Formats: sequence, structure tokens, C-alpha cells
Amino acid sequence: MTVLRIRASEIRGQIGEILARIHYRGDHVLVERRGKPIAAIIGIEEYNRLIGLQRQWEADQRRRRFEAIRASAEEHHLSEEEAFQLLEGAE
Repeated sequence: MTVLRIRASEIRGQIGEILARIHYRGDHVLVERRGKPIAAIIGIEEYNRLIGLQRQWEADQRRRRFEAIRASAEEHHLSEEEAFQLLEGAE
């Protein structure tokens, strides 16, 4: 895999070549403006893998939050519903 860096102003003239490199070679493209990366163009398979990882991470975060609420409820002798109500009131 190669990482191609391209200025945003050059994309329109090279989009066919860019898409071919991504699709056939698995390259990544960093789009730069004023020398700083502002976006990345990646293949759909990699995009789907990243979205899956993000969803998994978010689900893990929700599970950990719920477990913390449950533990706190038990510690303070509250029902889970009471713990959630207190949490919502604090937000």
C-alpha cells in the first residue's frame, strides 16, 4: 500500500487515477490544503472495517457505562432505574 498525498486543488483533474489506485492497488490518498492533511480517501472495504470497529468501540463504551451505573447502584442501594434517573439529572 502506498500513501499518495495530493493537494485539494488537484483532485478534480486526477480523480480517475486516484480512484483506480485506491481500488486496484489499495492505496490511500491524503488530501492536503496548504500542506496540511484535511481528508483521506480509502477503499470501501477498509471504510467498512473502520465503521465496524467504531461501532464495536461505541458498544463497548455503552456496556462499560451501564456496568458502572449498575455497580454504583448496588453500592448505594439504589435500583438501576433510580441510578439512571440520577445520572440523567446530572447531565
